Amino acid sequence: MKLLEIKNLMFSYNNHFNLEIEYLYLEKGEFVSIIGPNGSGKTTVLKLLTLLEKKKSGEIILFDKEIENYSKKELFKKISVVPQEFFTSFDFTVEDIISTGRIPYETLFSKDEDIIIKTMKKTNTLKFKERVYNTLSGGEKQRVMLTRALVQNTDILLLDEFVSQIDPGYTQQLVRMVKEESVKNNKSVLSIFHDVNLASLYSDRIYIFKEGKIKYSGKPEEIITEKIMKEIFDIDCIITEHPTKKKPQVIFEY
Repeated sequence: MKLLEIKNLMFSYNNHFNLEIEYLYLEKGEFVSIIGPNGSGKTTVLKLLTLLEKKKSGEIILFDKEIENYSKKELFKKISVVPQEFFTSFDFTVEDIISTGRIPYETLFSKDEDIIIKTMKKTNTLKFKERVYNTLSGGEKQRVMLTRALVQNTDILLLDEFVSQIDPGYTQQLVRMVKEESVKNNKSVLSIFHDVNLASLYSDRIYIFKEGKIKYSGKPEEIITEKIMKEIFDIDCIITEHPTKKKPQVIFEY
């Protein structure tokens, strides 16, 4: 079942950058990633999906309805976002930040206490719920942002390079957590990754962007090749197979 379809989409930033997507889709329970060089249009896709930008032409169909026909409240009952970074100038606590994930449902936070506490226990954020968000480490902040997305209780999670600035330990924990949500709770994930190996390891399918277009799409074992990595990223590498997951992994040549 396709939850999301993008068809013949065109978008431009003052004619300095053009994004053209012939077809991109996301099925129920899939973990799909977008990879590509900086400036290839990856984050622009998420901006279009959250109505931060407006397409020039084409279709973005979410649950059989054109995305621009959703109100913000309706939209954020369907999709939740974990950004690369989140800044606030206020001294909000961790619990304050996570509770904002329930705003689309227009209920008092106290009525959603069970959902919030249950999710915080699952993500191991309950232990610092009273701490001020701005005092957390980068990895802790991203754990909080993922928790906020999960309490939103949407069918689709959008991840914008959400582990690109944190250490390997937190990266592994958080991506595993997202994969578990996808598998156990049938959540659909569309994730932008800076790390090709992470995308290959966790994804069912991958879209490779370059210069505002989808150059390749398919299963990791189909498109993570030495030839394609050279073409897209201009890197010399060797592709090996992960010993347990049997997914392709990139080793940079010296």
